[in-house]
Amino acid sequence: LDVSNKENVFEVIHNVKPDIIINTSALTNVEYCEKNNSHTNLINVIGMSNILNAISDKVNVVQISTDYVFSGFNGNNYKESSNCNPINYYGQSKLNAEKMLLASNNRYIIFRASTIFSNNFNCSSNFLTFIYKNLKNKKQVNIANDLYSKPTYVTTFAKTIIRSILMDLHGVFHYGSSNRISKYDFAIEFSKVYNLNANLINSVSYKTLPFNAKRPRDSTLNTKKIQNKLCLDIQTTKESLNSMKNG
Repeated sequence: LDVSNKENVFEVIHNVKPDIIINTSALTNVEYCEKNNSHTNLINVIGMSNILNAISDKVNVVQISTDYVFSGFNGNNYKESSNCNPINYYGQSKLNAEKMLLASNNRYIIFRASTIFSNNFNCSSNFLTFIYKNLKNKKQVNIANDLYSKPTYVTTFAKTIIRSILMDLHGVFHYGSSNRISKYDFAIEFSKVYNLNANLINSVSYKTLPFNAKRPRDSTLNTKKIQNKLCLDIQTTKESLNSMKNG
């Protein structure tokens, strides 16, 4: 389904007649989004508009959003009610999509997650893919030691989404690993779990990296709301990496 194609969206929804839509479509490469605003808006925002215009208000919508709706300037532990203030175009586009869904008459769940990871190392915009391919090829990588978040293991995230639907939840929720971790430490943990050479990972400040788009320095999400709603026992990043390798 090409969410940017209005006719395609209407045709698919007319034929399928879904009760629930989980919208995982998005441009997520932060650098690409910063340089290609129009394409980003077409997929991340107009795509949401096309979906909402094609469905009745009886259809439930689950939107996958991001920690990048926050600036990262206010320390960690962002709650669902915290003020959103994105500092790059990717974050702004995802916030715009959130607002569009909130303004609709549809029942919704908005999940904000950060650094979603899996063992699909063919995904070009995946952080772990970048680490894996470079270390496998014995190439050094420079990773920020001062960017913090709670990385999200896609398998447990997917299970949480399904449980949320079955429990008929409604609202905005944050999800991620139980521990706050820097990009550098995340890369180190990953390399150790996958028996890669951690010595090839250089610890640097994000200010030294050739980013065009600004990054939230600490976009750590408070996940207590979804934990309490579903009685979740969320894994640490290391536990998730081990589950991913052995799963």
